Amino acid sequence: MGQEGLAASQHVKVLVSSLNSEKSAEYLGVGVAMFYAIVAEGLLKPVKTETLKMPHYAKAGLDRLLASVEAAVVAKAENTSRGISLSHAAFTLRCPAGQILQFLTSGQLPSSYYERESAHLGQLRIMKSEVLEAIQRQDNADLTLEEARLKLGLDARQMRAIIGAGLLSTNVKKSYAQGRNPERVAQDDLEAFLACYVTPKVLAKWLKLPVRQVSARIKALKIQPDPAGNGARIYRREVIGQLRIARQGMVSVCRARSSGSM
Repeated sequence: MGQEGLAASQHVKVLVSSLNSEKSAEYLGVGVAMFYAIVAEGLLKPVKTETLKMPHYAKAGLDRLLASVEAAVVAKAENTSRGISLSHAAFTLRCPAGQILQFLTSGQLPSSYYERESAHLGQLRIMKSEVLEAIQRQDNADLTLEEARLKLGLDARQMRAIIGAGLLSTNVKKSYAQGRNPERVAQDDLEAFLACYVTPKVLAKWLKLPVRQVSARIKALKIQPDPAGNGARIYRREVIGQLRIARQGMVSVCRARSSGSM
């Protein structure tokens, strides 16, 4: 089979095992706009192929999403309160449908149920209070960009430099019931950054020294910021060892001088 035959075969396989956006939305039981919102949250990814101009989504992926939601819902008979639809929650709480589904599948919306036996997202019912609580927990877990900047001790230009270099991820949640959309840094992303890099302020906290003294030692040891930071004063974690050794040496010298003067 030639290259053209292989391409045609692949094209047929994709067509058979996937659906376009409109059909995928219908398969899940939601509108097209909500389907795109679910895709935007990363819950579904289009099939990669050079033969289709419009995005297609694997049926297997759609089934996995439905199965994960079904595993998280409870029987309607166990609910004493009436829930609201996914579209209603997304609109009134200003929280993307994909984010609500992530709350659900992570066990944060335990009272969710299907209005009917059909396991489609259009029949999903959730409790408004539980979504609000999940949003609040997420608000508390994330940091605003300004909070992250203060933790690292960098100025705004340096923060933009490390973000632009892909060293620290940020996101803007257009979803909070309060209507505020600050750029945020997930705690996990900040910890991932600190697993590789440090700043003078972070070093000062770990070494229990003033920031100015840490900066002076970095300068004295001629330790250069990591080039990956695009000019930001960030250093590889290995610098901690160098500063600790230098500190121990200085302490030893001070003690020796002190003993000699007695």
